[in-house]
Amino acid sequence: MLNSLAGEFTDASLRLLVRGGRFIEMGKTDPRDPADIAAQYPGVQYRAFDLIEAGDDLIAQMLGELAGLVTAGALAPLPAKTFDVRRVSAAYRFVSQARHTGKVVLTLPDGPGGRFAAARSLSPVGPGWPVRR
Repeated sequence: MLNSLAGEFTDASLRLLVRGGRFIEMGKTDPRDPADIAAQYPGVQYRAFDLIEAGDDLIAQMLGELAGLVTAGALAPLPAKTFDVRRVSAAYRFVSQARHTGKVVLTLPDGPGGRFAAARSLSPVGPGWPVRR
């Protein structure tokens, strides 16, 4: 399981893992001691992970490989369901039902003269590829 939550949400996520499960913590606000996790959740492996640990050269190499895969069409953007920002309640209701795959995005209407449009992801994972409306 890849996690970036904290507190009771981390605890709930850990309870979902079966013996032999792996928990990779990417969050910075609630790191846990791997020994404590092993004692509380037998058979679960816990590891805190920080991409910076990989170093600049490896990160650059990985990003280059990802860019090549995107360019070649081997990787596709996540599917996105968009909601106008004025329908934010409907968007959060949709997310709370947990039936979506990919991103749920709030869109802003174009600015004066159609000069801009922006989107904000509701996903805890963070921003993905640009969303096309």
